[in-house]
Amino acid sequence: MLRAYRLAGSQITDLVTELGTTRLDVTDAMALARLWMASIDALSEALHAGHTAAIDRLTTDRGRALRDLLSDLLTGRQATLTALTDRVRQLGIRLPGRPVLVLLHAPAQHKPVDDGMLDDFLEAVGLAGEENILRRTVDGRAAVLLAEIPESFAPELAARVWRGCVVGPHRLADTAAQHTLATVALDRAPEQAFASRPLLDEGDAQLLALLAGHPIGQPGRLVAYVLGDVMVADRGHLRDGLAAFLATGSATDAASALGLHPQTLRYRIRRVVDLTGRDPRRPWDRFVLEAALTVGSA
Repeated sequence: MLRAYRLAGSQITDLVTELGTTRLDVTDAMALARLWMASIDALSEALHAGHTAAIDRLTTDRGRALRDLLSDLLTGRQATLTALTDRVRQLGIRLPGRPVLVLLHAPAQHKPVDDGMLDDFLEAVGLAGEENILRRTVDGRAAVLLAEIPESFAPELAARVWRGCVVGPHRLADTAAQHTLATVALDRAPEQAFASRPLLDEGDAQLLALLAGHPIGQPGRLVAYVLGDVMVADRGHLRDGLAAFLATGSATDAASALGLHPQTLRYRIRRVVDLTGRDPRRPWDRFVLEAALTVGSA
């Protein structure tokens, strides 16, 4: 901000010189100089007061300081790596280089998630004592930045009848974009998306964003996150098997269409399930797989 004022001062001085040389005298020039000195002095005091207040929050209310840091990451206000590094150092924490972001909420008929409920949940999944975890709750929706998702995460969500969306791993610099993607997903997800699991992933989020026409959606990332290793060049037989199964809805009919034994086709579908974590016999998984396969084929 100080640099911006200095640059503006230089530009204005040049304009004054260009346009007012024949009309201004030394008194005018000195008045202009005093004006800019006073302005920079006032700005310096305001910045110092803000910095002092921020340090006070770090030392007197560490929890608030951690929530403020996550809020800035989620909204993109944490502008530079240098500033982020300085804040992390002052807080005495270590952030993962490529974290995952999780958004959680409760369905409308249940009590909204608050700070206490979030703390209880993190304790249940074994993360209560982790000082490096950034978390916050706003309007009944919780955001948590983690190095990885514990195995107990989804079962605990189901036990509480909560729902969520996890995106990443991603660069810290991309946290704001990932937050937008997860928010769009939770806002747009139909009931059937949670029929088999309470936690959507980035594949689900990408499809929901694309269906909503939101610019955050990326077709290439949809294919990568949903199909992953199925798209490897030497696994065309898996893609063909999946496409035939999706087209016919039956392993027997799909095998007949490809000239295969039904057991061979069933094996290929099991491999797709193993590689993607999605079962084409489930309505939502079938929808996501078909969309990703269509985009990938195109």
